[in-house]
Amino acid sequence: MEQAYVARAESEDLASLGLSRPKISYAHALLQSVLDYDGLARLQDESVLSALTQVTGIGYWTAEVYALQALGRADVFPHGDLALQEAARLVFHLST
Repeated sequence: MEQAYVARAESEDLASLGLSRPKISYAHALLQSVLDYDGLARLQDESVLSALTQVTGIGYWTAEVYALQALGRADVFPHGDLALQEAARLVFHLST
């Protein structure tokens, strides 16, 4: 979804796409933020996570996934992700 579309869309239009009211609110918060996306790439990992989590609706997990996927930060890993924990448990034959 394009940033310009979200900026001019009515909440009902976004809801019709399947976004919940909280997610619509978070999308608007992200649009109103002053994040410098290009600048994020130049920051240290903790500064990236800190900048992202200042935006309403972006938690630590989301910030970690963004840093990992969008910024290619291989050292940032969403260790709190339960699905990843379970996958690691199975791969490494760990007990519960």
